[in-house]
Amino acid sequence: MYEKFSKLLHDYGVSAYKVSKETGISQTTFSDWKKGKSQPKVDKLQKIADYFHVPLDYFTEDNIKVEAHNEPVYLDDETRDIIDELRTRPEMKILFSVSKNVTKEDIEATVEILKRMQKDSE
Repeated sequence: MYEKFSKLLHDYGVSAYKVSKETGISQTTFSDWKKGKSQPKVDKLQKIADYFHVPLDYFTEDNIKVEAHNEPVYLDDETRDIIDELRTRPEMKILFSVSKNVTKEDIEATVEILKRMQKDSE
């Protein structure tokens, strides 16, 4: 669980201290979780989930669940790593933000164009 919390800290660019102050969860509690001295209780996990705007099952599932076309999709570690890498590229941020407002058909057409571009470059 602490690894997922740590990843959120990194992704959002905040410190455990800041989360502690804003959620009321003590830094000692975070430290105990990290060291494996204790396991988080659901109420504290919910506070963290609310803080980072993620579902509670982000912490309770083995894989991260995201919504895609209103259907749950579970991402494995490799897929999350690819997404993390893409997030650092400004042009990818634009593509992701635009993709929120397109239809499934638009996405499929775009994928076909990209496949043709990839084939042409080989």
